[in-house]
Amino acid sequence: MEETAQDLDILCWLDQVRPANRLAVGDKAYYLGLVKQRGYPVVPGFVVTALMFQHYLETIDWQEPLFADLPDSTLYLNVDRPQQLQAIARQIRQSILATPLDLTWQTRLAHAIEAWQAPAVILRPSLALEPGVDPALSHRVRGLFPSQVCWAEGTAIAQGIQTLWAELFRARSLFYWQRSNIALHQVKLGVLVQPLWPIQAAGDAEVRENIVKVRAVWGYGHGLVRGDIAADSYHLTDGHGEMADLQMPSKPYAYHLQSSHESSSPLSVETLPAEQHDQPALSSDQRDRLQRLAQQLRTSLGSNVELEWCCYPSGTALGDDLFITQVTLSFPSHTAAPAASPASPLERPTTGVDKHWTLLRGWAVSPGRSLGRVERLTEWSRELEQQDPPPNTILVVPQITPEWLPLLRKVTGLVTAQGSFTSHGAILARELGIPAVVGVAEALQRLQTGDQICVDGDRGILTPLSAVITDSPTPTPAPAPPLSLTPDVHATQLLVTLSQPDRLPAVAALPADGLGLLRSELLMMGMLHGYPSIEARLLATGSQFVEALATQIQRFADAFASRPVFYRTADLRSHEYTTSSEETTQNPLLGFHGTLAYSQRPALFHAELSALRLAQQAGASNLRLLLPFVRTVEEFRFCHDWIQEAGLLEVEPFEVWIMAEVPAVLFQLADFMEAGVQGISIGTNDFTQLLLAIDRDHPEWARTYPPSHPAVLRALRQLIHTAKSLRLPCIVCGEAPTQYPELIPHLVRWGITGISVPPDAIAQTKQAIARAEHQLLLNATRQLLE
Repeated sequence: MEETAQDLDILCWLDQVRPANRLAVGDKAYYLGLVKQRGYPVVPGFVVTALMFQHYLETIDWQEPLFADLPDSTLYLNVDRPQQLQAIARQIRQSILATPLDLTWQTRLAHAIEAWQAPAVILRPSLALEPGVDPALSHRVRGLFPSQVCWAEGTAIAQGIQTLWAELFRARSLFYWQRSNIALHQVKLGVLVQPLWPIQAAGDAEVRENIVKVRAVWGYGHGLVRGDIAADSYHLTDGHGEMADLQMPSKPYAYHLQSSHESSSPLSVETLPAEQHDQPALSSDQRDRLQRLAQQLRTSLGSNVELEWCCYPSGTALGDDLFITQVTLSFPSHTAAPAASPASPLERPTTGVDKHWTLLRGWAVSPGRSLGRVERLTEWSRELEQQDPPPNTILVVPQITPEWLPLLRKVTGLVTAQGSFTSHGAILARELGIPAVVGVAEALQRLQTGDQICVDGDRGILTPLSAVITDSPTPTPAPAPPLSLTPDVHATQLLVTLSQPDRLPAVAALPADGLGLLRSELLMMGMLHGYPSIEARLLATGSQFVEALATQIQRFADAFASRPVFYRTADLRSHEYTTSSEETTQNPLLGFHGTLAYSQRPALFHAELSALRLAQQAGASNLRLLLPFVRTVEEFRFCHDWIQEAGLLEVEPFEVWIMAEVPAVLFQLADFMEAGVQGISIGTNDFTQLLLAIDRDHPEWARTYPPSHPAVLRALRQLIHTAKSLRLPCIVCGEAPTQYPELIPHLVRWGITGISVPPDAIAQTKQAIARAEHQLLLNATRQLLE
């Protein structure tokens, strides 16, 4: 049976499943559709796609605003408080079960099952996880979502689908996703609908190498899942169908279809005739056919497989034959590691693959996959700038500060023992396009110079080269993702964050509305040329430093032409940068840096203003100035006077903005505006750690206290709303939109005017902005129509 093109967004038949809609239909339906299209006997079916689930959630009148964006939700749950978790899960599930399915959709479902003439249907959850999440996880969590069996009637099917959808938000499911560090938006749930006719036997089979492990019961296989029905169990060896490890218990009970609709459930447990109790559920001929079918399937898919099957008696809809109802690929062990806390080793060597280790995990902070030789260094030294490491070098260090930049430009992968998504090593790796994993606690203990490893910057995994399956005979870095995108129009500005000129031409060609954050201290680190610090070079070369900096600024301004370039003046913190000051700061974050430092050590700030003025005079009219870590209005006024004296305000498009990193800005925004601030840029990295009093570079704490924490969300919303009420432009330039893309719909809805992200996140952020804006328009239209 086929549906019209208009139905394909919510219904997809197994014959129509393609790789492009895998996320929409889920892995279970995807593999079953693939097998059916290759000619294997598969029970017919269609999928109620994850898109229909998304549409449905948008129709619910949520009483609690925090649930309005499910499943693209930033809902923060404390899973260590079971009562709170149970209450939230119950509220979400009750709202889903109480909201009826659209009548048009019910009609489509009834029409889709009509041709089967089946008395009942089974609704199977078909889960898929977005790229970057362990591909085996959707198989391992199948116990979280029990199948639903219902009569083949429109109302019953609708209720069954809603019940299955609600399972996604059961307390145990929410607990599992959060403990596995999986956001709700990464979970896609389709519902596979298949007919139920009376069957003779059912079971499952596991195919590995030349052995097929079989379990079989009379009737339906629900007893296998629940463990309440005895089953035949045996191994079929290759070639002759011989049975080994045979267990053939008495089987007095079976699940069968009921003949009447008096009960709400079509299945019931029935007592079998005495002569069936000790008979095998499959005849020798059926066992042979099952073995051939299973081994052919393994050869066709090129992988060990697990399958579920059923056998219909003669005279029924599909005849006396074996049919497949489910197929699951068995993933190799090195890709099937369970999700765990960042920075913790997952496996000790058990197979002798490598004498040191088999798998390490940390933060996936810069995408791509790089294979190469480890260069393990425990500290930075000036001599490293002159070294040229061998090709395909993976740098393994305690942490990265900007001084490492010259060496970082020469390697193909990065691993650090400390750090998180917002640390300097992560930021620099993303800008340079280097695959990176940070916060790997045992990296320095388990990795040695000369080890051959693979750095997976998409999943945060390190594996020995000997355990990596790759088509390439030699270690080569993963190619950078394509940077050419099709532009479209959206109201929220999409800006790019960049401080290194290495990729400037390609990045400037992206469909971005400007350069949202040019960190000057990172830009200047590439200009040291043998000097121990930025301040040391300024002191030694004076005007030459100013001219060199102006030239670099000019390069960025020219590349972005008429689009704005936000240049952030230096924010030198004692734990991140070598400076000429002998002052020791016990708490660097709260210490002497940002605009506060300009009043005591103004030389570098004056040099930057002079360089900006030179760039303006050379034709750079698209520059904007961002002042970092502004604590008080008085600090801003001091800086603004120097900016005016430097002549920068004479070029009319030039604007002076401040970074909204210190939470105090939230309560002084009107005063800042009155003093001359023309816009704010929210630095979510510092804003989050200051609001929650947490070290953003600590791997475990940064994960526990993310920007999606309710306190941070409420502060962000208030800050954006205040800026909006003052008609003050407000952009976000921290790492939060990249690390937690589920925040983007909230930012757009609250009224953010722009979002700045690294180059590799442009495509996904563009899509997220467009989707969020379209949803706002749709909601507004619905309100007008109502």
